[in-house]
Amino acid sequence: MKKESPMWHSVGVLAGVVILIVAFTRGWLMSALLLIAACAWGVWVLGTQLPLKSKRKLVNRPRAADTAPTPNEWQDAAATNTLLLLHVNQRITEMLHAAFPNVTWKWCIKNPLRLILKGGVGRIRVYGVEGFEYADIATETTGKVNCNMLRLVPLSAAQASELQDFSQTVIPPEQLNVGPDPKIWYEKSGRKTLEQVVNDLNSRGHHSLTIHDDGSIHISGEDPLDDAVPTASLADFPPSKKWSELVDLFTEDGLSATLNQNAIELNW
Repeated sequence: MKKESPMWHSVGVLAGVVILIVAFTRGWLMSALLLIAACAWGVWVLGTQLPLKSKRKLVNRPRAADTAPTPNEWQDAAATNTLLLLHVNQRITEMLHAAFPNVTWKWCIKNPLRLILKGGVGRIRVYGVEGFEYADIATETTGKVNCNMLRLVPLSAAQASELQDFSQTVIPPEQLNVGPDPKIWYEKSGRKTLEQVVNDLNSRGHHSLTIHDDGSIHISGEDPLDDAVPTASLADFPPSKKWSELVDLFTEDGLSATLNQNAIELNW
């Protein structure tokens, strides 16, 4: 049974008192008694019911101290942010070392962690790289990190012909080790695509495939025309001069890799 509210009970009592006064009194006495009854009821309401409502609001309202992070939570968040920054720093270092083995660098922005969390472009200062002084690091909220090298050129040399001569003589293309770093490429996209292809071929009785220098994957089938049609393709496949590193990565995943002149043969 639902419990009756004290407020409604008091209203019922007041109504009964008013009926008795009206029934048994007349004139100025009735007016005086009605005024006394109304005042008594009002004093009771102000003294008992309103403080209860205010107290309930205070009890139900969460305190700022209850919602604020505890010191342990602050420490955990700081440790996580530090770990995230170190992880991104390591990725940038690996990307730079793929082209410049002796490079070191530092951030030129005050809050690199904000750049990592929100995404955007931030600048770093690089050392030990001939012809380049800075690099722009572009981060995305999806986790992608890209690096664009920058060089300082005097205004007097900022003509198209002179810039072209500068790019050709200071840093030849063969010194840049063009192409993605094998480890970064394999972790980012290569392993996933290759696993899908190997699982599909293995389920159909195949035990080998060939990866050409353009990243196309071929298999030897019963139909000679099958060799001319790629089964799949590996995007941004590293150049042949980095294939020895790829062979080590394939071997770690349990694949037998053999280097040929223009292709890599995988067996499982």
